[in-house]
Amino acid sequence: MNTAKRKNIFKKVLVFTLMLSFVLGQFTPVQAAAGKTKYTIALNKQVYTMKKGKSVKLKATLNQAAKKKGVEWKSSNPKIASVSKNGKVTAKKNGKATITARVKGTKVNAKSRITVGTPVNKVTLNRKSVSLKTGQKFALKVTMSPKKSSNKKVSYDSSNRKVATVNKKGVIRAVSAGTAKIRVTAADGSGKKASCTVKVSENAVAVTGVTLNKTQLNLKQGGEERLTATVNPSNATNKTIQWSSSNQAVASVSENGTVRAAAVGTATITASAHNNVRAVCNVIVEAAPEQPTDPENPEEPGTEKILVAYFSWSGTSERIANNIIEQTGADSFRIERETPYSDDYNEVAYGEAKEEAENNARPTIKNPLASVGQYDRIVLCYPIWWHTAPMTVGTFLESYNFSGKYIYPVSQSASMDTSQYAQSVEFIKTCAPGAVVDDGIFSKDNAAIRDYIADKVMRPDVVPVTSVTLNKSQLALKPDAEETLIATVNPANATNQEIQWSSSNQTVSIVSDHGTVKAVAAGTATITASAENNIRAVCSVTVKPLRNSQNSR
Repeated sequence: MNTAKRKNIFKKVLVFTLMLSFVLGQFTPVQAAAGKTKYTIALNKQVYTMKKGKSVKLKATLNQAAKKKGVEWKSSNPKIASVSKNGKVTAKKNGKATITARVKGTKVNAKSRITVGTPVNKVTLNRKSVSLKTGQKFALKVTMSPKKSSNKKVSYDSSNRKVATVNKKGVIRAVSAGTAKIRVTAADGSGKKASCTVKVSENAVAVTGVTLNKTQLNLKQGGEERLTATVNPSNATNKTIQWSSSNQAVASVSENGTVRAAAVGTATITASAHNNVRAVCNVIVEAAPEQPTDPENPEEPGTEKILVAYFSWSGTSERIANNIIEQTGADSFRIERETPYSDDYNEVAYGEAKEEAENNARPTIKNPLASVGQYDRIVLCYPIWWHTAPMTVGTFLESYNFSGKYIYPVSQSASMDTSQYAQSVEFIKTCAPGAVVDDGIFSKDNAAIRDYIADKVMRPDVVPVTSVTLNKSQLALKPDAEETLIATVNPANATNQEIQWSSSNQTVSIVSDHGTVKAVAAGTATITASAENNIRAVCSVTVKPLRNSQNSR
């Protein structure tokens, strides 16, 4: 290679190296600039309204790199608002100016929009709280003080958008059940705000109708059948049904609609929704066929045979029952759960017994009697468990037909709470419809129990009342009119035939000691005829207003 060619190649390499160095030199700062900003700055007030002559100190928040550089302050209009080198803003005259804080030697800055005029000193809403149904809307109205505030804009927000939302015009929309707080804040930087608490509930769907699967029932004494109620519409919010009987001495009804026939007669079963929408079923109870005599037990019903049935866990009720059996010579039956209860008190009291009571359970009983047909009088001994009789006692009572039989409760408890005993007696009446349930005795005193048994149970000459019927179940009268109701006590040979009369509304109608009903004023009332043991019959009275006289004018 000659000298000329070597020089030519050297020149080319030199030119290439110089060009490469130039290019690298040009692109290096661009890449640095395109990376993440090295400096940051922010101001404590982005918007602020202040009165002329007032001052406010703006505070700049810088990262470490920016702090090393420092801050430069500048006003877009010093005649409106000036700013010192340490960020103090002074209002000169009404108007608007922008204060800029810039990191020295960079273009990185933050701004605050200053209005010199009248700042807001109070924000109020037209409501402090509001209750809405889902889907409903409500418009908030804002009042500012003073009225001539320079910036009347506000912003809204919700503490829980899942419950209630709010738009920029202050219109609240209820989304779902719950509570939320709607806040409104003045936009002039004064920090003034107000709030409204919103309570949202589900939009209730009212019951419009109730239907029953049957409008009439024909039952024999001791028979039962369950009615089914359908609430319309199917998406009604409250589908609760309350069942009632117009004559419980004839037919009772349970909470689930099971009708039990107690005595011959008629009754009306009513299924009522919470808003008094209702449906009815007429019940006719006929006499039960006579039961054939048990060849192994030739005694006919009605021979005053006594049964002492008892439930006992600790042994107290068993001792009481044994004393009664010795006193009366009665037959006995121990009510036992097929699966024995635990021997541990805490496990029984706060476990098994509590759970059964809460669920109104009916545990299976061990070795049940084939029949109670031969017994006229049943002494029922039991302790109080969870404010009433043990649920196993309920199983025993609901396993047989006690219509026309007499039940004598004998109970005790550690606390001797009479209200709990009263609940247990009502429980017995519910489980043994048609039976005559005595008030019984709540005592641990053997002498008192012995006297009660001698006075109540061992007196065959005392025939309790089983039912009361009236000659009319409805009366329609005009003011001052009278009509006498006739009460019939069953059985006809009941020892105590006394009837107590009462009116549910004496401003509408009153009743005498002999059953004479007198209409007083327009309206409705219920006349009740009550015999012993609270056995009763009722008559509905409607008093219609007198029409205006059409005499000469």
